[in-house]
Amino acid sequence: MKCLIGLLMTVAVTLAVCLFPGMTYAQSGRGWMDGFIRHETAIKPAAGATVELTAVEPRSGSGKLVAKADERGEYKFKDIPYGDYMLRVSSDGYKTYEIEIYIMPDVHTRIHVRLKKK
Repeated sequence: MKCLIGLLMTVAVTLAVCLFPGMTYAQSGRGWMDGFIRHETAIKPAAGATVELTAVEPRSGSGKLVAKADERGEYKFKDIPYGDYMLRVSSDGYKTYEIEIYIMPDVHTRIHVRLKKK
């Protein structure tokens, strides 16, 4: 009987790990963010656009992360401490886009931006 209970417990734990893998990871307290940047037409990627993520003091401390959009207009940030940030996207010939955001711990944030001509 004890062997059967042990076997059932092993099967239950294995199923839980396979079906709910997110529950097996420890929380990091950090988030990640990605998205894509397009020019006004929404067809042409804004390759080379600068994406800045600046911590808003005092709640998030200080710090700045910078990324460049690749040839597809995609950008990525990893290991972002949770808190308030100013997201700024700029590209030559286009208006700068700014928005204040909150990065949640252990959450993937996805923000897409369409830049307008100056």
